[in-house]
Order: sequence, then C-alpha cells, then structure tokens
Amino acid sequence: MIFHICSVEGNNTPSFLCAGAIINSKYVLTAATCLGPENLGKRRLSVIHLGDYDLATERDCQQTRLGPRCSKPHIVVGVEETFSHLDYNLRGTASDDIALIRLNVTLNFEDSSATIEPVCLPPKDFNFKAFAGNRTPVAAGWGLTEHGKRSNILLQVNIPIADDALCRERYKQNFVGNQLCIGGSEEGFDTCNGDSGAPLIMAGPDGPPFIEVGIASFGPFPCGIKGSPSVYTNVARYRDWIIKNIKP
Repeated sequence: MIFHICSVEGNNTPSFLCAGAIINSKYVLTAATCLGPENLGKRRLSVIHLGDYDLATERDCQQTRLGPRCSKPHIVVGVEETFSHLDYNLRGTASDDIALIRLNVTLNFEDSSATIEPVCLPPKDFNFKAFAGNRTPVAAGWGLTEHGKRSNILLQVNIPIADDALCRERYKQNFVGNQLCIGGSEEGFDTCNGDSGAPLIMAGPDGPPFIEVGIASFGPFPCGIKGSPSVYTNVARYRDWIIKNIKP
C-alpha cells in the first residue's frame, strides 16, 4: 500500500506537512486539517511527494549480500486545486475533517518507473465494525514517535478499534458523528502529531484490495496513552461527498 506526503512551500523550501492516500489518477484524499491555516499559516500547498518511504533520501535503498537493492524513485507532482468539506470545524473541533487534493498531472499506475497505486474507497452501505470483526486496522505516517521527533521512515501500526462511548467521554462535543474511535486500549499504539490525513486501512478477510476506512484527524497529546483513543474521519460516511466532488 503506497501513501503520499504533502509539502508546502515557505521561502522556496518544501517542508513536510501531512499524510494522505491516492484514490485515483487525479486525486489524493487527506484531512481538511492539513489545508487549514492552523497547519499552513501563510504558506501555500505546493507539491505532493508520491511513493516515498524515507524522507531523508532521494531513493530508498537496502543493503543486501549482493549489494544495494533500491526501490523505484518517488515522484513529485504539483497541486491544481484543493477542496475541503464546507462543514469542517462547524459542528465541533475538526468535525467533517476531510479534503481532496487534485493533482496537476494524471498518474499512470502502469508506469514501471514509479511505485504508486491507489487505495479503494469503502463500498456503499459499508459497516466498518462488521467488516473488521476481530481484526485491527493499520495506520501509517511520518509523525512524532515515542522519542518526540518525526520519523524519516514511513511507519505503520495496527491499532485496535475502540468503543465510541470512550471517545464521547474523552472528547465530549467534538466527537460529533461520522467519525471512528480508534486505539486507547494499549500504551504506545497510536498516530501522533504530523500524522494528520494519514489513511487508516484494512484489507478484506481474504486479503487485498486495501480499503481506506478512516483518515487520521485528532487525538490526545502526548500520544499513545492508554484510555485515550484517537479520532478518525469515517470515510464511508463521505463516499457520496467524495464522488460528487471529484472531476474527470
């Protein structure tokens, strides 16, 4: 499963901002939080890095007995336009936290020169908890680790599903619906600052394709505290919104 990073341009220097996922050849799905002034400030969203793994290298390589083995290079594309949900932040802090980024190129998933592929949207009438059963979804990103620094390496973690009542108790009026309550049952298993927009994904019981069930929105700080789950946007509830707002 391939994820992307967003970069912003400040003083002509791109810097890491958020995470997200490719959903088709023209669009990336992320959190509206990533595109708001609380993250961008006076900067502007300028480029997207697709298919990256190690932010510190131009190309990701692993040393083997036969010499270095390198992955296909990541690609950098521009942004044509962005569109955040119009109700973002209106019903509560980070409510309706979802946004689309339209790329200024059309991606070719058959191109052998890059390792990128889209994630699937949940089908209509998708029931997340019934689909998950006893399995746990996976979140990935480059956010803060237990050492208090952002990771250069794309990390992933299996995070147990929590009861919605735990999020209602913890976040009160900011857990407003169309959200998923994830984590909090084990110490240290969580997304954190810098992971906003990161996809929460699951494959079916028999394996791929991967479905993006959630988008990392907000959570406790410090992160990974037992008894304090994080909140993800429930992508299935926004399927119609996504389809309505993407263009050919």
